[in-house]
Amino acid sequence: MPSLTERGLLRLATCDVRWSMLLIKVFKQIPFMVVCGHRNEEKQNEAFKDGHTQVQWPNSKHNQEPSLAIDLCPLPVNWQNTRHFFELAAYVWAESLKKDVPVIWGGSFSFGDYGHFELI
Repeated sequence: MPSLTERGLLRLATCDVRWSMLLIKVFKQIPFMVVCGHRNEEKQNEAFKDGHTQVQWPNSKHNQEPSLAIDLCPLPVNWQNTRHFFELAAYVWAESLKKDVPVIWGGSFSFGDYGHFELI
């Protein structure tokens, strides 16, 4: 069974501890990589400039410490395969219900940020 990479675990460590509680269970069901947890001012503004986010510093939940937002990508990586993102979101949502940790999925946003999740 695959495991989270050291880089993924370091990114996860920048996030609210509830993400670890949810995602360790989810990873046992569907493999994914942690793309981003906390973003500092430079990284947030770079992501905005590059069109990867709709908001500038400090208006993202990624900008809080620890981060309330996390970006994930199902494995194997295929950014065009939205079906895999929907599957990952279903596992995250199901685990969030079991743990009573409400989350919102970026795929439900009008601009479809499929890899983005936030704690509510």
